[in-house]
Amino acid sequence: MYKFPIRVVTLSLKNTFLKVRNGVSKGIWHTLAIMLVVVLAGPEIMVGLELMAMVELFGASTFVMMYGAMFKAWFEPILKKYRNFERYSVLFIPTYVHIKQMPSLIFHVLPERTIVLGYISLVLFGLITLYMQTLIVF
Repeated sequence: MYKFPIRVVTLSLKNTFLKVRNGVSKGIWHTLAIMLVVVLAGPEIMVGLELMAMVELFGASTFVMMYGAMFKAWFEPILKKYRNFERYSVLFIPTYVHIKQMPSLIFHVLPERTIVLGYISLVLFGLITLYMQTLIVF
């Protein structure tokens, strides 16, 4: 009967124990890191998972189209207020058919009130900046 030397058996057990210990410690650190992320992120993780599930379910193009519809619905009241603000100026927003027939119409879209307000605010900002610089220098 052949007997293994005791030293070889203890070394292989020691190596096995070290491998198991390293594997378990990595697993514990990974588990603690995931738990920390879950605690710090909170409900945003579930929102991300829901969005990923929606992408898987509906497909990427439908998912992007839903976000586009959301932004369009969000900007609709703002655009109505802007058109109401510009209703007395010569704001002409041509349709796609008109632009396709005559591309130079793009240059004739001039919101007068917006341009005037932008110019006045630019001039005022420049004057205030120059005045502040003169106060700082003197």
